[in-house]
Amino acid sequence: MTQKNNESQIAPQPHALRRKQLHFRSCQRGQKELDILFARFARQVLPQLAPTRFAEYQALLDIPNHQLLAWVLAAEPLPPALDQGLLQQFLRMARRKDSV
Repeated sequence: MTQKNNESQIAPQPHALRRKQLHFRSCQRGQKELDILFARFARQVLPQLAPTRFAEYQALLDIPNHQLLAWVLAAEPLPPALDQGLLQQFLRMARRKDSV
């Protein structure tokens, strides 16, 4: 068996690799409070998240820290158009008193 064939046999599935990337990014946002919240959220959501929703999760990660933290703390209202899906689920988890 050639080296190339051997590598293709042990290569991770693309969805598994993408989940790992999303999990890593969730834990490395750059603001400790959000790192903690997102790490927990990623552990709860990513294992069963359908690959068709990876883009939605990525969009959640792309929200600037200051904006996301303002929504978590309810310092700013969440725009109604965004009050859905994974963002709504994240905010519900983050606002629970026992979430950390």
